[in-house]
Amino acid sequence: MPIKVPGGVLMGFVRAPFARLTASAEELCVRSMVGTYRFSPDEVVALEVDGWSGIRIVHTNPEYPRKMIFSTWDSSQNLIGRIRDAGFLPSGTPASIPPREGIPVRWSFIIVATIVLHVLPRANYARGARPGLREFLDLGLVFAGAMGLPWSSWLQYLVLKPGRLVGEIRPMLILMRAISGLLLVVSAYQYFVR
Repeated sequence: MPIKVPGGVLMGFVRAPFARLTASAEELCVRSMVGTYRFSPDEVVALEVDGWSGIRIVHTNPEYPRKMIFSTWDSSQNLIGRIRDAGFLPSGTPASIPPREGIPVRWSFIIVATIVLHVLPRANYARGARPGLREFLDLGLVFAGAMGLPWSSWLQYLVLKPGRLVGEIRPMLILMRAISGLLLVVSAYQYFVR
């Protein structure tokens, strides 16, 4: 019998509350504010205990973040037992886990983005300048980049290491879109209305 379990999920570096895990014989699914991730039994190698209330989903899908930990109020052992009772039995092999070393984003991109988005604006603040058009444009750049990265092979080349996929950072992109979009609206109001 299928199960539905509320909880939270850690995907890569992003922690999303208000998540839901569903399991049946055909599929294990994790839904959250930062995406829906579906696994067939042959895509899951193991369900491992991660602390008292978390389970780590060891999977073979290269489009999903490598680190995926679902947590709930129940104990890890009980949750794994309930998933098995629902008929979901992992059948993936460890050899089919894609090799992924380190973070998927290029260090050169992280350094340049940090300088442009943090160091330069702080230099303006140190001189006593008020936030203005530059900060508004920086937020617009972050929002546009987070929106365009999944579809632009050129942006993916600049941001991702060779052999890495944009799906690995999808939760981070969704979070960046939400935060930069909200800040962009507030910044636009402050810059253009006031």
